[in-house]
Amino acid sequence: MKGLIVTICAACACFIAQAAEQPGLLPNSSFENAPDGNRPVGWAVFTTPDKLPGEFFVNAGTADASARTGENALQFYFPAGQEVVQAVWMCDPKYAGMPVEPGLYRCTFWIKVSGVEPGFHLWVSAVGFSADGKRSDKVQRSEYLNDKKLTDGEWMESTFYFDIRPEDNIATIAPTIVFKTNPDGKPHSVSPATRILIDDLVIERDQS
Repeated sequence: MKGLIVTICAACACFIAQAAEQPGLLPNSSFENAPDGNRPVGWAVFTTPDKLPGEFFVNAGTADASARTGENALQFYFPAGQEVVQAVWMCDPKYAGMPVEPGLYRCTFWIKVSGVEPGFHLWVSAVGFSADGKRSDKVQRSEYLNDKKLTDGEWMESTFYFDIRPEDNIATIAPTIVFKTNPDGKPHSVSPATRILIDDLVIERDQS
């Protein structure tokens, strides 16, 4: 029993240390807290069509892909090739969102791609929720990132700003990351050559 307590305490200390090292206000911004090795705590991935087979998370044991910092990163990758409309990583506001007050915020994230075809695009949204957990209509996002704005094989930084006003009644922000294959919403073939990585998603109050 004593050994078990020591082990649990050591694990808790590790998670606390990781949280302390994470920049910004969003918990687990580098996705290092992922006990099951398949997804960060409080995050889930959804696809259209539903439940498409793919690889959506990079950890220390993932071949042919690596995080920008640490060992983990979010990913959109279909190694067998698939007909895809979109794939979405969603942050649960209850378990992985961040409390906010009125003011201006800055969201920065890093993205690395390979094999992104014309028409493919990706963006990050800052989704607001009220104190009672209701999703707000006020959603602000990054620019659409596509093959013309991204360079194969290089980590690139993207930044956008969003403003929260008192009348918005937003208490929590939970990011959403969307990969869409076609502007018209129809399925498009995604080859095994296409891989998208997202890491270091940091949200903080803008002090400029």
